[in-house]
Amino acid sequence: MQASDPRSGERSVARLLACAALVLAVGLGGCSANVETGTDNSAPTDLPAVENPAGPPGYRQLVTDTFGRLGDFWKAKLADQGAEAVVPKRLVSYEGRTDDINCGGQRVVPQNAQYCPVNTSISWDARWLYGDLYRKVGPSAVAFLLAHEYGHFVQDKLKIQNKFKLTIEAELNADCLAGAWFGKVNQDVARLTRADFEALYIGVLNVADPRGLPWQNPQAHGRAVERRRALGTGLRRGLEGCLKAYKPGFS
Repeated sequence: MQASDPRSGERSVARLLACAALVLAVGLGGCSANVETGTDNSAPTDLPAVENPAGPPGYRQLVTDTFGRLGDFWKAKLADQGAEAVVPKRLVSYEGRTDDINCGGQRVVPQNAQYCPVNTSISWDARWLYGDLYRKVGPSAVAFLLAHEYGHFVQDKLKIQNKFKLTIEAELNADCLAGAWFGKVNQDVARLTRADFEALYIGVLNVADPRGLPWQNPQAHGRAVERRRALGTGLRRGLEGCLKAYKPGFS
C-alpha cells in the first residue's frame, strides 16, 4: 500500500520539525521559525553531523531536522528520569559495506537500521531509507524509523535495554517511544494531518514482521497491528505510558 502522493505530507512534516525546535527546546507557546524556507532559529543541538550524507537536499534536511528535534526532546526527558541528558555519538548513513560501521564486530545488513550501544551510534541504509521509505511512503515514515532507533538509545540511557526478555519487547517499546515523540510534536507544535498519520502507519507496515513469525523469534519486531498499537500508546500516553505498558517483561 502506498500513499497516492509519496511526498504530499512533506511540507507539513517539515513545518512541524522546524517549529518543534522552538517549542520543545525552549518552551515557547508558538512558532516563529521560517517555515517557508525551512530555516530554524532555535539554539543548535549538540548532536554530531550525519556521516556520509546521501540523497537530495530535502531528504538530507529532513534527516538532520528529525535528529535535532529528537535530541532536544529526549535530552529533557532523560533528565526528568534522572538519567544523563546526552545524545548519540555518531549518526551514520551508509550505502555499502565501505560506509557501514560495525557494532561489536557485526555490520548492519542492507535495508536495515540500528542503534549500537557499543559505540553509541545510530546507522541506517540510505538507499533503503530514501528509496523505499522517503520516495514511496513519505517523510513521516522516515521520521518514524529514525525515532524508533533513537528509542533504543533512550532505552540504553535509561538502563533498561538489557532487561527485556525478548527482542520483540524491546522493539515494541522503541515503537512506543517513537510515538511519545510524535505525540509531543502533535500536541505542542501543530496537529499532524491525516496524510502524516497515513504515512506513519504505512511506514510501520513496511517494517512489520511477516505473518507467522513467532513472538519468541530473536528477529521478531512485531506484526503491523502490534507495532501500530505500540506507536499509538506512545502518541496518547507519552514516555510514562511506554514505561508502564511496554516495560521489560510486559509480555
